[in-house]
Amino acid sequence: MKIIYSNRAKRDLLVIGDYLRQNDFNLETLAQIRDKIKMLKQHPHLGRSYDQKTRQITVMRRNVVYYEITSDAIHILHISAGRQEKKL
Repeated sequence: MKIIYSNRAKRDLLVIGDYLRQNDFNLETLAQIRDKIKMLKQHPHLGRSYDQKTRQITVMRRNVVYYEITSDAIHILHISAGRQEKKL
């Protein structure tokens, strides 16, 4: 299965990276988010249901990746960071 990032999810990663850099935090958080997303290739149902179509997976207790599974891909919809609102 391939992984497809929505434009919003791509922006989310950029915002998270900028925040980490500006506040002198370790960028390892970004790597952990990407690693967890890569795990979805082998285990697409690793997360839990968010609603009827969307699933979510938590990374390091504070970061949540929202995604949908189709027959040929996993679509990463949104990545919330820390205490951001968790609405799609």
